[in-house]
Amino acid sequence: MQAQCIVRRVCLAAVILAGASWVTAADGAAAAANSAAGLRTVQAAYPRLSSGPLATARLAELPQGVMLRSGDLAVTEADIEAEIGKAPYGVAEQLRANAFFVLEQLAAKGFLARDAKSTAAKAGKDVASRSESELVQERLQAVATSVQVAEPEVAAFYAANKDMFCGKGLADVKTYVEELLREQKQEEAVDQHVSKLVQDAAVEVSAKWVEAQGATASDNPIERARASGKPTVAVFSSSSCCGPDKMGPVVDQAQAEYGERLNVVSVNARQEQVMTMRYKVHSIPLLVFYAADGAEVFRRTGFVEFADFQKELLKIGIK
Repeated sequence: MQAQCIVRRVCLAAVILAGASWVTAADGAAAAANSAAGLRTVQAAYPRLSSGPLATARLAELPQGVMLRSGDLAVTEADIEAEIGKAPYGVAEQLRANAFFVLEQLAAKGFLARDAKSTAAKAGKDVASRSESELVQERLQAVATSVQVAEPEVAAFYAANKDMFCGKGLADVKTYVEELLREQKQEEAVDQHVSKLVQDAAVEVSAKWVEAQGATASDNPIERARASGKPTVAVFSSSSCCGPDKMGPVVDQAQAEYGERLNVVSVNARQEQVMTMRYKVHSIPLLVFYAADGAEVFRRTGFVEFADFQKELLKIGIK
């Protein structure tokens, strides 16, 4: 079975390169503490900009060209452009519109590398003779080593997402589902670890640059809908080896049925790769439900019939 026909995911190997993360409750608490201390944080100034570890970073005036600084770690505008330049043209343009997301990934990678070297040195290991990637890999494996996937979790995921598997039974895809769930849990463990590293460090980001990124990053269909004052449903889906996009007709029916009362935003997850990563989409179809104030209320994975879709809308105040 070809994984790309079923899900879009960020595996542990990708985390090493990207360092993906999300805003945890601890991030919010740290941001609040910084705010109380008179420090203006990314989360306080731009609540929807950060997808992860830099939520607690302090906005500051930094030297020209420096976008982030934390002790001996720095990320420059040139670093960001170089990272964007590695991507294919279409993806590069998406990254350029989400440059703060790129900064977060580079910062996370830097913090992981610094942590890996420090941990290895404290353990008496020869850091000088080993590559950075080798040290990071070893550290990530240690962070994620306790991750376990129980059989009921596998069965529950399969039951909720049968349409992803093109008619195959649980026995046929069990190993694949176990691998997928394990990778997601590993990513979550690494995410939490990176967030803790950032919270424990003094991190500054360029206030002027972040202000510009705040405007750019909010200029996408989901953020415009969230800012409209109406409930919103973002639908991440795509056609696959199983056939055409089955959520398409549901989206069309919802838009016709609810009109101006509800925003229904359809995102082609295979085309909008950066948006898919930014909004933490691991498998498709995925529906993200937002309240009228733009706050995320809940998510639902897997194909949803229109009748079930209507029931879910009750949770965000749409009857």
